[in-house]
Amino acid sequence: MPLPPPGRVTCDECKRSLPLVAHAQAQYVACGPCKVLYGLAAPEGPVVLKRFRDVATPAIPPGRKGRFKGIVYQVTGYLRRREAGPDYYWNEYVLFNPVHGYAFLAEYNGHWNYLVPTHDHPVIHYHTRDFEFGGDGYDLYAKYRALTVYAQGEFPWDPLDDKPTAEEFVAPPLMLIQERGPDGVEWYRGEYTEPEEVWAAFAPPGPLPEKVGVAPTQTLRGHVRENTLKIVTAAALVLLLGLQVWLSVTAREQTVFNASFPVVDSAYGQPIVTQAFTVGGGRAGTSNLKFNVWAPVQNEWLELDATLVNDDTGEEHAFVVGVEYYSGSEGGESWSEGSRSASRFISALPAGRYHLNLFPSKAPASRSLYFQLEARQDVSMFSNFYLTLLAVLLYPAFQWWRIRNFERLRWMNSDYGE
Repeated sequence: MPLPPPGRVTCDECKRSLPLVAHAQAQYVACGPCKVLYGLAAPEGPVVLKRFRDVATPAIPPGRKGRFKGIVYQVTGYLRRREAGPDYYWNEYVLFNPVHGYAFLAEYNGHWNYLVPTHDHPVIHYHTRDFEFGGDGYDLYAKYRALTVYAQGEFPWDPLDDKPTAEEFVAPPLMLIQERGPDGVEWYRGEYTEPEEVWAAFAPPGPLPEKVGVAPTQTLRGHVRENTLKIVTAAALVLLLGLQVWLSVTAREQTVFNASFPVVDSAYGQPIVTQAFTVGGGRAGTSNLKFNVWAPVQNEWLELDATLVNDDTGEEHAFVVGVEYYSGSEGGESWSEGSRSASRFISALPAGRYHLNLFPSKAPASRSLYFQLEARQDVSMFSNFYLTLLAVLLYPAFQWWRIRNFERLRWMNSDYGE
């Protein structure tokens, strides 16, 4: 059965015909151009209740229809409101469907929330700051009284009623609003809505307001929930640690070369060519090689330029390793610095026969020295573990920073911030 056509009221100021889409439910109507609010309950006809000083232009004009959240709504009213006290302004749009009743769109700084009256709400105490409801944790974000500074369209309630105290509890992207007044308590359930969805539903004549800052119910795009992030990071760390333990336990740690060599002053510039030794392939067909150098230096240094040569392919790997050790006493206290040993790694060596070309050098006028050189293959390397650990922690650290910064911005305008 088709709905009856809208009722109409004539504005006394400009003689415009103001439609009443909700018929008898419309108790108040405002003529936007005249900035006048009428009450419709008086038997003698419309009564002027308020002449607004402010003026505003709704992004979605009353009268617009659209399918929003699966329901065909018509925008029947628009309010420009502010908080009693601080100068926080926002916009409210009254949505009406003859079957589903009233709903609301609230816009603040370009952020939108879809609100519907609800009887499904928590039972909370007056001073409650947070609670669990429907599996979500809600926190008190704001507490205020709302004042209407401009109105346009029709309303089923008095838009000038500033007696109720509103409390907003958020669990992004959800919101619960409690309005407590002389006539009792009313609850509204809200959900953050992207401007693109509002635009697609109502096709407003102009651009929607640009987003500014972070909204109380806004969610961070492209992030992982904190609990999920903790679980995944912990699992990755356990897996990485287990892999490192397994590699350490199964590492062969095999000595393939060990010899001592004198450092002769007259032999400077001439290489020491070692005997050939064999490096076997590891799990992946290659193996690392760790070179350990030790020399009995005392208040002097020794440096070794070395080249590892593959006898089969001629491929070379150069490295430099040095040792220095100094000690003495000063003011009756002994001191020392440096070390008589040092190590170098070469990774991913193919299996084969190798030899070393060594060019040792030492401090001028130092005593005769020798050094011992050992090569061990398939050695457990913690450097790879630490690099992988750093890589594993980078993503959760970045996400944690994003979440913390986003939450800081969310609560910046709240009196109940973290």
